[in-house]
Amino acid sequence: MRKKFLFTLAAMAGTLLSAELATPEKAVKAMAIYYPHWHVYPRGEQWFGKGWTEWEFVKTQVPRYAGHPVPIKPLMGYYDESDPANVEKEIDLAADAGLDIFLYDWYCYDGEVIMQEALDNGFLKARNRNRMKFALMWCYHDRRNRFRAQIDDPGAELIMRAGTPDEFRKCFDIVLEKYLALPEYWYKDGHPFFSIFNAAEFIVKMGGAEKVKALLDEADAKAVKKGLPTIHWNAMHIKANHVPTLKAAGFSSCSAYNITCHDLPDYKVRFNQKEQLFDYREVAEIHRVFWKSFDHCGLMYLPTVTRGWDCSARCRNEEPFPWRVQFYPYVGIVRNNTPELFQSLLADAKKRAENDPAKPGVVVINAWNEYTEGCWLVPDENIGDASLRAIQSVFR
Repeated sequence: MRKKFLFTLAAMAGTLLSAELATPEKAVKAMAIYYPHWHVYPRGEQWFGKGWTEWEFVKTQVPRYAGHPVPIKPLMGYYDESDPANVEKEIDLAADAGLDIFLYDWYCYDGEVIMQEALDNGFLKARNRNRMKFALMWCYHDRRNRFRAQIDDPGAELIMRAGTPDEFRKCFDIVLEKYLALPEYWYKDGHPFFSIFNAAEFIVKMGGAEKVKALLDEADAKAVKKGLPTIHWNAMHIKANHVPTLKAAGFSSCSAYNITCHDLPDYKVRFNQKEQLFDYREVAEIHRVFWKSFDHCGLMYLPTVTRGWDCSARCRNEEPFPWRVQFYPYVGIVRNNTPELFQSLLADAKKRAENDPAKPGVVVINAWNEYTEGCWLVPDENIGDASLRAIQSVFR
């Protein structure tokens, strides 16, 4: 039992570990995406009712196939990640396993920031925050109510993008004022790392690559005026065919948010034929194909490893599986994503980063806590801390 829960015993007790355990600078770092939706926040209560958090879907998830390991029960319980005492436990778990950076999903709509309490009140008030770095990914997408919506319902508008250059300016100004100068903020090769989700769509909304280049240059100038370096602009959730436009727009690197069954070439055909369970071995292979598509692309590529994929917690419990149509969250499910296969994929991603002449220096892992998309690393009652031990074996 002690060996099985190698990381859990210390972190569950809230132990603050010594800085003497810090590791030397690593050639390849591990960065886990952090989804900040496990606390009560004003807009969430406005939309879903007082005291609501997305834990409600995790607790009430029903099995969709024989052996479906749900509902998920984290060993920390259904915790509030805006409470620094809980984040201190997360930081110890992550740092002990060899994770270096939390990439926070950051939601800003025309200057209104939502769900930021997890970062502002949780991570940034944690006593041991010096053990980890953090960076931000602007989640450039509309917020629609696809939370247990009907299968063919596009979802009511909750909060929508303005889709204007002024929206970018307002959001970047907040990032510049509040975060980029903090000692915990991660700098890639000496430059603050800032990621934009849906970067290809962002370029279209802003009027094309030339206009985006001007916007990014303008933001760089603001950073320099504040005494900071220019920004490392990361384009997230992209494919290799986007690279020429991303380069013209001034992005420094690119990444995939996740790689999963959707990326299989025959996914839609199989889904429509009611083959909606996909094996992680097949998804692992498509990771390697996806990475290779960026060989010699001319833009730094940060390889991504996806821990799993299962959005059924966000689906209505009464809707039968296989789904009758595909409409997120009614999508394919990945199973058999064992810690051993995850570890093998991590090792390959690290090797790719080490051998890449562009020196990306980091592997992106989806995700630390995307419970309702089937991607998490936090120890749970099913496999304990096996995911963290897989990371440790590769990155520590």
